[in-house]
Parts: sequence; structure tokens; C-alpha cells
Amino acid sequence: MEDANAGRAHRVHSCLPAALAFTAVLALFAGPTGAATPDGASGAGAQSIWIGTRDCARDAMVQQVRHPAEAAMLASGRVTLPGTGYSFAVPELPGGGKPVVTIVEGDRSRGFTDHSILFARDLDAPPIAAVVLTELPERLQTGRPIDTLVSMMTLQLDSARSVAGLPVTFVHLPEYPVAGLEMLVFGRAASPCFPISRFNAQPDILTTMGISQFAVDDRYLLEVSLIVPLAPGSSQVMPRQAREEMNRFVQAMGGARMPVGTPPPDQAGR
Repeated sequence: MEDANAGRAHRVHSCLPAALAFTAVLALFAGPTGAATPDGASGAGAQSIWIGTRDCARDAMVQQVRHPAEAAMLASGRVTLPGTGYSFAVPELPGGGKPVVTIVEGDRSRGFTDHSILFARDLDAPPIAAVVLTELPERLQTGRPIDTLVSMMTLQLDSARSVAGLPVTFVHLPEYPVAGLEMLVFGRAASPCFPISRFNAQPDILTTMGISQFAVDDRYLLEVSLIVPLAPGSSQVMPRQAREEMNRFVQAMGGARMPVGTPPPDQAGR
């Protein structure tokens, strides 16, 4: 798989030497083994839980209201995306701390439907971690998973062009039963529309690393994205730091696809 975009910022690799990172994404399909207890034994638990609306043309969160089921979710330590069948424990943020959680449903900013769980340090801060479920168009549901991942890679490269020269690396992980893709972005910065909108960058790109992992699950593309603060060290060590943080974060989420009584979201117009 080759990148048609010239320049040092975009590189594509065919495998991951240490088969470490994508095991975390696969854990999201494995069942509720990491379910959190109310005291946060597996996940950290949330400070608060909100429903949000974003305007990604302006890269802004325009509304947040308390989730009507906040008390029950805080007690259980889990959040759900209604209608999708997915449930997650709430983990600690990268770098530590309990998050403020915002759920954004039915976001059409990218021309298809995204459902997101966003994790931020406080209500006024942009998210630094996110889980995104993207409803796949029918042509991608019936096609090869690798085609979906290539389409996502192209979309991410388009978003990365907002920061000239921002280093972006893709890793294709073909050796697993669920096709996967990893994206590493030196210096990625938080924004209200992270991770589905144009990229933002830190003044010093060696202070953070954005890491995203993508996997195809039936009619959804699952994305987990983090902005990881980096300890000082060589650039060769930094991807390992980001992958270790991703593994910790996803294992704490203990994701599960749960039966739900809500009918699937409307597929019309896709």
C-alpha cells in the first residue's frame, strides 16, 4: 500500500515489528472482561458525563448538557453509545486523571455518520482521547476491510494537510483476524473536533504524539485515538511510549459489543 502524497510527512509501512499495538484494539471485540466496578477497579470512572453537539466547520463544541443517565453511568463506571451495542468502562486519561466524558451521536461533519465518546481533562478543555464508531456505507460493509482502511487513511491524510509538514506515519497490520491500521502523528494537539476534523499541532512536535488505531467491525469502523504526552527521549522511543499508553487505555476500557433493544440507526441516504 503506497502513499500517493509526496513529502516527508506521510509514510506507510506494511507491518509492526513488535506486534503490540493492535492487540489493544482487538480487545474491544473480546467481551466485557474489563468491566469497571463503581470504585474504578478497571476503569478510572468519570468526573461527569455530558451529551454534546459540535460544529466542526468552526472546530467548536457548541453545546454540552448533562447526560440524563449520568448518575447510573457514574455508578457503573461505564458509558454506552445507544443503538450501536457498544459499552465501555471509563479509563484514566493519558498522563493520568479522571476524564470529563462527552457523548456525541449522529455527527455528520465528515459526510457520513460518526458516534463519539470524548474524554477531556475538564468541561472547558478539548478532548485528548476519543472512541469513534463510524457507520460504514453499504459499499464498504460488503467490501474488503482493507478497502475501508485505505479510505480512512486517505481521509486522515486530507485532514493532516491543515498542518504543513506534520509527520504522519501509518502502519498496516495484516497479520490479525480483524484488519487494522495504526496512525502515529508527532506533535498532534487537541481540538474540540478531535479526532474527526483537521489536525492541530503543538509548537514543539516532540512534546506529544497522536496515536490512532482503526479496525473494521461489521457495519462500523472503530477508531480509538489518544494524544499522549511524551517523556523526554529519542524519537525512536516515542512510538513505543504511545503504544504502551494505547494498550493501557484500551485494556482499561474493557469494551464490549452488547445486545441492545434499539433498532439500528437509519441507513437511508448512504
